[in-house]
Amino acid sequence: MEDRKLDAAESLALIGRMIENTRSRMVRNAGRPFLAWGYATAATLIAVWAAVSCTGDVRWNYLWFMLPLLGGALMYFTRPKAAEGSVHTYVDRVLDLIWSVIGPATLLISTLAICFVVRFPVAFTVLLMIGLGTTINNLIIGFKPGVAGGIAGIVLASVSLVVTGNWHAGLFLAAFVLMTIIPGHILNYRYRHSRSDVRQAAGPRPGKATKDNTAEEDGAATENGTAEDGAATDSTAADGAATGSAAADNTAADNTAADNTAADNTAADRPLNAAENIALVGRMIDNTRSRMVRNAGRPFLIWGYATVVTTLAVWAAYALFPGRNWYYLWLLLPVFGTALSLLTMPKADDGRVYTFIDRVIGQVWLVMGLTAWFVSLLSVFGDMPVPILFVILLMMGMGTAITGLVIRFVPAAVGGAAAIVLAPVSLAATGYWVPALFIAGFVAMMIVPGHILNYKSNHPKQ
Repeated sequence: MEDRKLDAAESLALIGRMIENTRSRMVRNAGRPFLAWGYATAATLIAVWAAVSCTGDVRWNYLWFMLPLLGGALMYFTRPKAAEGSVHTYVDRVLDLIWSVIGPATLLISTLAICFVVRFPVAFTVLLMIGLGTTINNLIIGFKPGVAGGIAGIVLASVSLVVTGNWHAGLFLAAFVLMTIIPGHILNYRYRHSRSDVRQAAGPRPGKATKDNTAEEDGAATENGTAEDGAATDSTAADGAATGSAAADNTAADNTAADNTAADNTAADRPLNAAENIALVGRMIDNTRSRMVRNAGRPFLIWGYATVVTTLAVWAAYALFPGRNWYYLWLLLPVFGTALSLLTMPKADDGRVYTFIDRVIGQVWLVMGLTAWFVSLLSVFGDMPVPILFVILLMMGMGTAITGLVIRFVPAAVGGAAAIVLAPVSLAATGYWVPALFIAGFVAMMIVPGHILNYKSNHPKQ
């Protein structure tokens, strides 16, 4: 089963079922992760702000180290009872991988700001990183309030560059309210009302009484094999749409024309079991990695070399003829990279199927790319105090590390991690060491992995 190609119907069915399982789990948990970390951050922020304002002692910022403990404690004590038979899908794993990169990177940056005298806009950087993670997370599961909240966090991060004093704390608090607390309460509301609506529509039925004195449904088995209040309760609460709608939403994203096939009406409607999850996910990963190898690391090499060449051009021009206007050369980078991508684009494969993993990688780089472009414009035209090389290196490192973890390509994951580490090092560097570290980061996370893919393409296993 794992050796054959993934066809359109199977891709659609798998995507619909995995996303519905994950959304259903999120809704049953009633926005718990959003609310736990949102309120933990808000409480820590207020405590730090009050302590520093009353005493004038910046050492109260060490209270921020209480945030992981407070958030972790809230997650532990509010965790739902384990559902026997519940399947941890690949969607869940992807979300875990995203936060396994963004979470430690945020902790690293925050630690540098608190424990060391490193001058950079820490509120801007942290809000930007969390906003990126939130946007990508909610794009993947199709939760629009969460996407809007993540974008709002990114916008407020840029606003924090031009405010002073207590406004920083206010913007930080507002961003977390929009990114986590409001979406969490929306999930709570939808869950409560969806269950109420289903119970009213169904009415009492004979059966074993439950803890809330309602009768269990006959034959409405959920993913954990237990009866719930209506077959479609959990799958509809996250976005107010039925399972079939979720599968249809993913049809266009994956460029398949299978929304009228039996996959929408059968396979996507039943719970995903462990064996199917493992087998089909393995095939999706193989398809994506095989495509990347056939393309010989082209995206890595194009954007890696385009960035290095642009950096060298700006560096040389500024060294020979000092002046801020040379920074406008950075605007040529997206044009240069896009032109190279189009000119080296491989011939279209009629039988190509975009899998869920392709979609995830596309969403990661869509958010990272647009945000990098936005921040670059702020730096070039807005004359804002943005350490642009640090920010871009940090963002691209996170995107590359996530990509490497998702497709299980170790050189990309290691290269991305190296770029994340080099980003704060560039803050302590001076002079021409800054662009040199920037170039080193792109060599580590894009050029080296790209050439490794080239080698694997030219030397396939016999």
